Amino acid sequence: MYIEKVTESKLSGASNSQLGVLRLRFIQLWDKHFHQTGRDQLGSLSKADFLDRYKLLLKEMTRRAISPKTVSPIDKFVFDSTIFKFSVASLGDVVVVPDYCSIGGSFVRNPSKASDVDIVIRTPEGQRDETLELKLGRALAKVLHKDIEFIYHPSGPHSSYIPLFDLVLRAKDKMEIVRVKEGKSVDVSKGLSPTQRKECDEETERIKENREKVEWPHKFKPAKYTHPNGHPRCLICGDEEEIGGICHKPEDLAKGKIEQELNLEDFEYLIHHIEVKNDEESVHHCLLVDHIANTFEQSHLWIDKGKVYLDGKEIKEGYFHVIKGLEPTQEITWSNEEAMEAGIKPKEIKTGLTKKEKAKLW
Repeated sequence: MYIEKVTESKLSGASNSQLGVLRLRFIQLWDKHFHQTGRDQLGSLSKADFLDRYKLLLKEMTRRAISPKTVSPIDKFVFDSTIFKFSVASLGDVVVVPDYCSIGGSFVRNPSKASDVDIVIRTPEGQRDETLELKLGRALAKVLHKDIEFIYHPSGPHSSYIPLFDLVLRAKDKMEIVRVKEGKSVDVSKGLSPTQRKECDEETERIKENREKVEWPHKFKPAKYTHPNGHPRCLICGDEEEIGGICHKPEDLAKGKIEQELNLEDFEYLIHHIEVKNDEESVHHCLLVDHIANTFEQSHLWIDKGKVYLDGKEIKEGYFHVIKGLEPTQEITWSNEEAMEAGIKPKEIKTGLTKKEKAKLW
């Protein structure tokens, strides 16, 4: 069943497994195209239409007492918008200052003879924004190929001009509550009093001592004072907070950065294979294969009522590698039909193959 064709009647006639496959589709498309992307359209579907169809699916699953084992970003988005009776993303954009940035002066009258380009910013003259000038200057210099001069005036140009940008408030992509904890780190970038400076220096010395005997990896522990750039630092090692809240050895991070900078070719990794026959879909659990035909096992990690399970066994602690999904630049192939249309044939890799057999298939 295609998402565009989702209706209450079609959902009521679908099997439980079909509903599960459809939910997987919704989750992956949401994560790829809508979650924290700022996009409002996916093909012929608007973001609102996409969410409406997902709500119909959730309604049908609730009617059948089907409870998903995991909570995805789209579930949280739907939940928050339901609790607070509105969606932040639905507020859209609000224009604060129209024609906030424009081209004026001689360039408008005769572009070829103008020696430079006047960029007029609708802000009082005494409120110069050097960061904005840097960003605009870089962007405009690439297309105008002339020197840029910035002029500040609250009412904008006094003669003919070319509008470039409005000053806009953009609605957040998702609704969330930002909880402020007591004892928040002191932002060093905003300046410190003499007493705070002394305390910050003493904390820095303690961090240096801690770093000499640190164990990697470890959980990030926020220090009272931030780095000079205002970013939080760890009281144990002094490093900035990483995504996930775990501090890693700098050498490991450097190695990871090198690997990340390598361009990912069109390698065909396959985890779940969705087959379509007579408009009926079925999911096959497949092997994970890399670009040189190495075959990997898969494990399932899930959380249920605060307990963590790995392949059906409850685990108390451990450090695991988790495959999150496709690398962002990769496209998703959903079915045999769509794969064939794109000229892609599935690799028939099975367990127990010899090197020669795998090489031949690959």
